[in-house]
Amino acid sequence: MESRKARGIGLAAGVGRGIRLTLSAPALMKDLQPLLYFLPTLALLLVVFLYPIYYATSVSLYETKFFKPVRYVGLENYARVLTDANLWPSIRNSIVFGLGSLAGSIPIGLGLALLLNRIRVLKGPLRTLILMPWVMSQAVVGLLMVWFLNPSYGPVARVVELLGFPKLVLFSNPSWAMPALIAINVWWSSPLAMVLILGALQTVPRALYESVVVDGGSSWVCFRHVTLPFIRNTIASTVIMLALLYFNMVTLILVTTGGGPIGSTETFSLRIFLDLFSRFRLSDAAAQAVLLLLLNVGLTVAFIRLFRRREQIL
Repeated sequence: MESRKARGIGLAAGVGRGIRLTLSAPALMKDLQPLLYFLPTLALLLVVFLYPIYYATSVSLYETKFFKPVRYVGLENYARVLTDANLWPSIRNSIVFGLGSLAGSIPIGLGLALLLNRIRVLKGPLRTLILMPWVMSQAVVGLLMVWFLNPSYGPVARVVELLGFPKLVLFSNPSWAMPALIAINVWWSSPLAMVLILGALQTVPRALYESVVVDGGSSWVCFRHVTLPFIRNTIASTVIMLALLYFNMVTLILVTTGGGPIGSTETFSLRIFLDLFSRFRLSDAAAQAVLLLLLNVGLTVAFIRLFRRREQIL
């Protein structure tokens, strides 16, 4: 009799658990529903980011013939790349190109943003005019500047000739090719810095400026103690984003100088491109791509730590 009673109690408990599980399933699906919105992003991340990293890493460990891996060699490709005498000049060119472009694009973008934030007349047309270089692709900008700065028939050459100066040769001169390339890049990318900083400026409360003015503060005091604290994080994010853009840029350099003359503008990213598509050295290009990825991560971490340290000091 007692065993039947125990079996009945166990059966009732099992049925109760089943009912609870059945009732909790819709609630569980409701809790998991927000995660479903991340699935397209995760799939895209897997296809365009994680798989290329895996493929490049695996190929970098093989000897390749054209685009086909033929023999596992381990870290030999990395050793050959790191001991190549032409690698370090390309990294140096990347650093010069990136820092030079940042030194021009950030101040110009900040100045244009401050200007557009203050004016009230023709603000829309002026903003559209400033944004025009950024709307164009790197290939279009490169071709435009190759024609514009051509020493034989370009408009700049004609103006220089009319002024009585000697012929201006930029892209064929190792001393002037990199400065010219940096200037073109600053002209193309500074509107992006302007847009990002302008968006941050429009979030600064006007009441703070009015308080500083009432207390007798100058425009510099307003900028130093009101504007800059509000836009500091935006400037830091803009610097990191543009630095990564410059360090990985290929198209603009390829169209304008092609890495020349005599390698004076061949950056690290352009070297990888040329090794893959011109010299057909897939394994070397893959090894350098992995190194470039590590440099990008290190560059990002370094910038973040630098800005955090400066924020603590200020």
